Amino acid sequence: MKTNISIIIFVLLLPINAFGLDNQYQLNGFQIYQYRFAIEGSLGKPFKSGESDQFEWEAYKFDKNSYMIFQYSKKHLHLIYSIQITGKESTMLPFNGLILGDERSKVLEILGKPDEIRDIPDMKLKYYIYEDKNYSVEIDSDGKLYSIKISFYPEIYRETGKNKDYWNQFKTVIAKKDFARLSLFFRPDAEIYYMGNTLNIDKAFASFFLDKKTAFYSALLSETESVYEELKNDTSKLEIRMIEKVGAGFVHKFYSGKFLKEIVFMPYAGQNRIYEIAFKKNSITKQKLPEGWREPLEDEVPDNEFMYRVKDPDRYTAARADFNGDGIIDSVQMLVNDSTGKVGIFAFMSKQGGFKTILLAEQSSLGMGLSVVAPGEYKTACGKGYWKCKEGEPAILALKRPAVNYFHFEGTNSFFVWDEPEKSFKRIWMSD
Repeated sequence: MKTNISIIIFVLLLPINAFGLDNQYQLNGFQIYQYRFAIEGSLGKPFKSGESDQFEWEAYKFDKNSYMIFQYSKKHLHLIYSIQITGKESTMLPFNGLILGDERSKVLEILGKPDEIRDIPDMKLKYYIYEDKNYSVEIDSDGKLYSIKISFYPEIYRETGKNKDYWNQFKTVIAKKDFARLSLFFRPDAEIYYMGNTLNIDKAFASFFLDKKTAFYSALLSETESVYEELKNDTSKLEIRMIEKVGAGFVHKFYSGKFLKEIVFMPYAGQNRIYEIAFKKNSITKQKLPEGWREPLEDEVPDNEFMYRVKDPDRYTAARADFNGDGIIDSVQMLVNDSTGKVGIFAFMSKQGGFKTILLAEQSSLGMGLSVVAPGEYKTACGKGYWKCKEGEPAILALKRPAVNYFHFEGTNSFFVWDEPEKSFKRIWMSD
């Protein structure tokens, strides 16, 4: 789709007390108040963007005949405020049985007669307004459905009491390991705090729960230390939880649990849905360390030399992420060998039933740091002109998965990047 296409954003100006239970919270796989970064995870970069006094907006190509527009309130720019899909026809997911290109008669059959119809002469469109709903549609001059939009509505965070037995229902789906069905129990802004990482729904909501090769899936349903394993013997205690600017909900606390700290349910679109899952800080089983090696003691890590270490819970002596893309969290750690006086950088690649241990580097002290590098493009040391790039040494490093940053504070650094064919890490210098 060419980027000079005319973009029309239809703004809903509806009375707050007019919304009812028939409001819609999802359109073409995305949900209201889902994280903004999830859009690029599914649709790539926007081809057009803009802003008004109250909103920012971005337009994304969806398929060859349609595009999507997302708005973000300037009060909450990280969350999706409204979703719109526009085009003559589309491979979109049905909206209450409707897709772009459907006849006007079908729109009226499913959505009913609009409360108001406005003409948009320059686009030859008719704008259908449903005053007691959070959605609107546009019909083109051929009498075809041309656009659908849904927007945030205040009642989306109000409990309607539909699923009072939500906890038992949730446990049943967990026990069946039905990842797709678990989507019914999550808010789009849900987070899981697992192995030192914050896990989010980072793609279109509808497709996210179809991919089992994610850390999100592992935290919920793996055979090791997961929600699935914890709920085999449910010891949770139910309490009330109040969250500022979110509302009132329920928290299931695992005071005597092995792995879990708590699961928080808050209202969303008429149901109690998961807002947070927190694992206990030291819940994840530690891998067996290589013989002769141990974790560094807190007073061995040079705080006085590098004040920045206090910003990281592991004091930059460990990095945890899914480095090889198998959906399981891996870790890279600094270990100390008392007999040799060396510090080793070891990778522990998670797999069902254990870990594969790889020695990445050795150093003489704890003076370096470790952190996770997000996927993206990075200019390497040779690309920056420190030296001429050798054969096989890229000027630009394109990461599709997280990598490990091995660095000296305000000094030299290199990345350890997983090499799938070699089943090991490759070291690439980023600065000298």
